[in-house]
Amino acid sequence: MNNRQRIIFRYLLSALLVFLITGTAASSQSEDTFELGNQAYSRGDFPTAARDYLETAARRGVSASLLYNLANTYTELGKTGEAIRAYEQALRLDHNNGDIRSNLAVIRRQNGLYREDRPVWQRYVDLLGSNQWMLLSGLFFFIFSAGLLAPSLADTLRVQTRKDTIIRIARYTAAIALIITICTLPAAIYSYQSWN
Repeated sequence: MNNRQRIIFRYLLSALLVFLITGTAASSQSEDTFELGNQAYSRGDFPTAARDYLETAARRGVSASLLYNLANTYTELGKTGEAIRAYEQALRLDHNNGDIRSNLAVIRRQNGLYREDRPVWQRYVDLLGSNQWMLLSGLFFFIFSAGLLAPSLADTLRVQTRKDTIIRIARYTAAIALIITICTLPAAIYSYQSWN
């Protein structure tokens, strides 16, 4: 290595170290505010806990656990509306979390805020989260595509034994997968749009 390459290498290494150090410091600082919020909540200092959780959200974004803790803090502060909003946001991020669901139901019941009766299709959409609906739709669309390609693949591979059986099974599989895709795709789209 000549002298010029060494200088460039040193500058690049220095820049990389600066980025790593500042990134680690920012990450640990936001984790510290989250832990400080947890400690304040344990002490019963709910305004400080809420401030620390909001600061953590501003620095590193939200997560289901952060929103859950923030909602619990708002509940203790008597801020019912903000608590329900935080619980619902946490539930959108972690759709299957039973603690979030039960706390949300309790706070609604205590304050007489029952959910209005929803149509069947909306209850159907609420069975899974938007990511789960999208994964299900994608999986069955893939199965549908594979079912359509199976007969031509059988011709390409020159499979003569039980060719009719393979084609029949592939067609039935493709038809069933198409029906399931048609049933799950609107739910995925609606769930994603309502999440945004």
